[in-house]
Amino acid sequence: MQKIFTNDTNSPMYVRGQMIPPGEQVMLEVPDEAAPLAAAPLPTLAELVALELKKPVPELVAGFAATGDDALDMMAALEGQADKPRTTLLTALADERIRRADAKLTSDPL
Repeated sequence: MQKIFTNDTNSPMYVRGQMIPPGEQVMLEVPDEAAPLAAAPLPTLAELVALELKKPVPELVAGFAATGDDALDMMAALEGQADKPRTTLLTALADERIRRADAKLTSDPL
């Protein structure tokens, strides 16, 4: 595809390796513009938590430190609604929430 480039500046301009003197126009061959790639939608927190819940309990518990409070709450809610909720995971989630609350209370200055 050909495209016209105009140099409206007071200095030479370079486009695709060709100099365009000030005040001149040049028609150059340029590749056709490809349609922009559609960005894949990012997974929601619920989808990420649902994927995490497929892991074994020890692996989930080991990842609690890197998990946000909202994700922990959602984990507890989704696990509680499961056909066979894992009580060890529910207990570990409750313990983690208590640990975080305690850490927050002891770190807040009065």
